Amino acid sequence: MLSRLDSCNLLLSLFEFEVMESFPYLDSLIHCTGDSVPEIKRRVSITRDCMMALDCNIWCSRISVGTKLRLYNSFILLIFLYGAETWAMTAMAAKTFDALDQ
Repeated sequence: MLSRLDSCNLLLSLFEFEVMESFPYLDSLIHCTGDSVPEIKRRVSITRDCMMALDCNIWCSRISVGTKLRLYNSFILLIFLYGAETWAMTAMAAKTFDALDQ
């Protein structure tokens, strides 16, 4: 038996469940609408934080550009692209990807 108690709870047989707008699962943000935009924004924020943390130590150092690109591709892009295979590709997502990679 499935019944809705109110906008925040769901009653299934004898168990009551809270309906969440979004929740983290395996380090990805799952949204109730199935939209990828909240997860993409979250990933962009995490990636920018990592870039800022490495700003003084790596990006402004005398390390060669080739080494910096390898570090970026090996670590920074992996942080951003974790779970990307489940994202819906929209025009907004494409613009976000392009802006992040500049």
